[in-house]
Amino acid sequence: MRRQYSPNEHAVIKGIRLVNCVYYNPELDSFSVLDYRNFDPECDCTSKVNHVLQMHNMLKARSVEFHFCLMDS
Repeated sequence: MRRQYSPNEHAVIKGIRLVNCVYYNPELDSFSVLDYRNFDPECDCTSKVNHVLQMHNMLKARSVEFHFCLMDS
């Protein structure tokens, strides 16, 4: 857990420190978790953006087709 600012709450809250890659199939109206990473920048020196880039490369290597990639900032 990590304390982080939440724009939805307009306050500092406890976060779960997880970056996930979820695939949505609109034809089936279903979600699937393809990958997830523990976000611990103090230990592994990896940013959220680097995690997303690694997951994006994994999707390309597996030939997963998608039209959009959304990420929080």
